[in-house]
Amino acid sequence: MSSNTFVFLLLLILVLLTGCSLLNITESNTLVFTHESENWKVLYIEKVSEPINKNQPGKQISSKVEIRYLGNHIEDIYKIKYSYKSSAGSGSSETTLSESGIISSGIVTSSGTSTPEDGIVNFTIEWNGQIEEFEFKSDKSIVFVF
Repeated sequence: MSSNTFVFLLLLILVLLTGCSLLNITESNTLVFTHESENWKVLYIEKVSEPINKNQPGKQISSKVEIRYLGNHIEDIYKIKYSYKSSAGSGSSETTLSESGIISSGIVTSSGTSTPEDGIVNFTIEWNGQIEEFEFKSDKSIVFVF
């Protein structure tokens, strides 16, 4: 490992540790939005945390997207674009499908408004010249921790 890589990793760890300790987050609520079609199973997970320190403004919102291809011939899927929009925010990405047929976004953190429990997430997936659009609501039967 080069010294530049080591220094970068060390700084990254320090930033993460400092950021986590400054947030002082304890109370949280996690919403899981699910959709399954002939081709895809999608999870949109949103964790809303309240800061311990009441002087800190707003809520901390962390979100994650997981997509699984359910169709046959995974090797024929070469490029995937997806986008989503909720009242908490929006996101999009262009990526390739893993050999296991799964796409997993990193955890995105923001502050502001969260998606209500009865809120809707609009989602679009594009692949091989096909487009699938859908909207889904929170699935309260699923418990997810991240």
